[in-house]
Amino acid sequence: MGLLQLAAILRAHDVDVSYIDCLDRFHPASKTGDLQKRVGRGAYLKTRIPRPAGLKDVPRYFSRYGIPLEWFREDLSNTPKPDA
Repeated sequence: MGLLQLAAILRAHDVDVSYIDCLDRFHPASKTGDLQKRVGRGAYLKTRIPRPAGLKDVPRYFSRYGIPLEWFREDLSNTPKPDA
């Protein structure tokens, strides 16, 4: 919330602000129609990852939530270069 408030203040003072939402369930590269049907909650994109070293004995799956790293890199490359 604080980050968005700072961005709003900067925009109010004519500063160009870019923001990449890494939890965007409706990212243009997403091809999952089921996510489009859910309104107001959950079903974030996730990628299964290997068990962390200290948790090798825990019998469960671990995941990284958010858009895939490739999508982030592409979005970042399409964002104008910052002045500072």
